[in-house]
Amino acid sequence: MPKRNAHEVDVTTLRVTTDKPKKRVYRNFKYDHLFNELDLGKSLACKSEDADRVAQALRGYIERNEKPWKVQIQTYFTKTTGRVFILAKEH
Repeated sequence: MPKRNAHEVDVTTLRVTTDKPKKRVYRNFKYDHLFNELDLGKSLACKSEDADRVAQALRGYIERNEKPWKVQIQTYFTKTTGRVFILAKEH
């Protein structure tokens, strides 16, 4: 087995810090302009292959905005379209 070509770390470049990890901040969410128009009893129509992705994005929107909703998916509402439904969260 050939040896890996590893390089040495220059110890003089290392230093101890008290920094905290930076959090990632995502402020521009792709579908939020559509999700703002939603309310209980409404649904989103989409391509069947996109239903899971849209539903997951909607779950993130619900969590970020603390909405009392839950999401239900019907991947094949018709032969070619899916639906993502907004339902009331059961307590």
